[in-house]
Amino acid sequence: MINRGIIVKILVVFLCLISGIAFAYLWQPNSKSMDIYKTALEDFANKDYQNSYYLFSRISFLSDLKPFAIYHQSQCAKELGDKKSEMKQYQLLFNNYRKNKLSVRSRYLAAQMLVDENPSLATNYFQYILEKYPHTDYAIASEYYIGQINLQKYKTQKIFPNSEKNNIENCFRHYLKKAPQGRLALNAANNWLTLDKEISPDDYLLIAQTYFLFEDYQKVKALLTKIELKYGWALDIKNSYALKNYARVKSLAVYGLKNYTSFVDEQDIHEVVDIYLKTADSKKDAIDFLYNVSAANGKDYVWNLKCGSTQSQYQSSCYKQLYINYPNSIFGADALSNIFFDMIKSKDYKNAEKVGKDYLNKFAEGKAAPMVLFWLGKISQHNGKYEESTSLYKSVISKYPDTYYAYRAYIAARHLKTSLFAIDIKPLPVVYPYKGISKNDVILKLAGNANVKKTISNSDTLALILNSNTWLSAKIPVEHLSLTLTPLSFTYFAFNVVPNDAKPVYSSTSLYENEMLNVQVAILYIAKT
Repeated sequence: MINRGIIVKILVVFLCLISGIAFAYLWQPNSKSMDIYKTALEDFANKDYQNSYYLFSRISFLSDLKPFAIYHQSQCAKELGDKKSEMKQYQLLFNNYRKNKLSVRSRYLAAQMLVDENPSLATNYFQYILEKYPHTDYAIASEYYIGQINLQKYKTQKIFPNSEKNNIENCFRHYLKKAPQGRLALNAANNWLTLDKEISPDDYLLIAQTYFLFEDYQKVKALLTKIELKYGWALDIKNSYALKNYARVKSLAVYGLKNYTSFVDEQDIHEVVDIYLKTADSKKDAIDFLYNVSAANGKDYVWNLKCGSTQSQYQSSCYKQLYINYPNSIFGADALSNIFFDMIKSKDYKNAEKVGKDYLNKFAEGKAAPMVLFWLGKISQHNGKYEESTSLYKSVISKYPDTYYAYRAYIAARHLKTSLFAIDIKPLPVVYPYKGISKNDVILKLAGNANVKKTISNSDTLALILNSNTWLSAKIPVEHLSLTLTPLSFTYFAFNVVPNDAKPVYSSTSLYENEMLNVQVAILYIAKT
């Protein structure tokens, strides 16, 4: 009789042998896996899908590349028309590598393949995506497909419960709200309209907005008849403009801005105003007219336009009134930043400091925050508060490193009467679109100006550049420079073009005038380069 201990030893040896063989089969050096993977990708690019499929299969299951190799195998099978192998690879991927980023994609693609062949399993896959990945594009599309599968299911049955119709409607509604211009949006809109149930005016508006985005203007026109004017007037104006019915645009815009602004979004009001201005002979007259007829709700946009078109000596008063009436709107924020900047230019630094701090307290993330921080730093520097000024400059650079004012803060801070200014910034190379600058770019306007050309060609020192009157000759509105020059180009040139020993220039008691001269130095260096 064989001793039991011998049997155990034999089994242990056998298992070790099998494990060793399995490990030898599964284990693969990373370098070998990478070489196989690269070759497989090359074959795929060369459309040798069969050999690519084989090479991807050779990647070890112990390799981090395996889930990606499996996905590529599915794509090889797809190109070869082998649906069975394609599905097998999808299922292998999402069943065994659930945490991999391709897991949700493979499950979604598998579900798409099953919509007609096995709608029940497809629904399970789509439901899983909705539950586990609710904030992805795959979830948005999955909801559409669930609605589509249920629609096809009940179309073939005699009884179509209203509860199911509501569920299907919800699927299409959610898709159009989240992706009104998505790949499946038109299908969602078309299928929704085939449901034998009453559609609410709000839903008709949602569907009409999708048709508008896909430029089916006649369809939009028909759907607008089912929507109350107070809800659909903004879309009606956009659609009428697309159909070149400018008379309707003008009359409906005035009527809507007078009576119905509370029924549409702010963005709709802005678009309506912009469209109306496109049809006007005189933009300024049209702005003044809309300012007088618009209701209070949404009037801040028109008011902001009016301030922008007002003569410079009256702009400050206009912006003050705008801010008083709309202190919390985005245009109220713009108004406050304009008030602040006007105070800087008029040398009212004491009040400017108060207004600037008020802006940062109320609109810490406002688009003018970098500008406000920078000029507060200049005021502190002017008042001899160098540590405070340094702190403000650092805030601009650290919070808004890719902005135009980050460059100006860096240049200003390098010459403060304090300890060495140091901050960790990594300049990036200038790439598109800076190599193909628009003909309207301020750099080319300066470079094309005769005085600037003469200065650049004949001068080697900053003194000669600054002594010329090139900036005034070019007639560039320097206060709007940040809108015309790309921020990254300034950041780059600050580190790579403007010399480290370039000194700030002080030609007057005005912080604004001095700073504009310093900006001129940078522009001339950019143009020269």
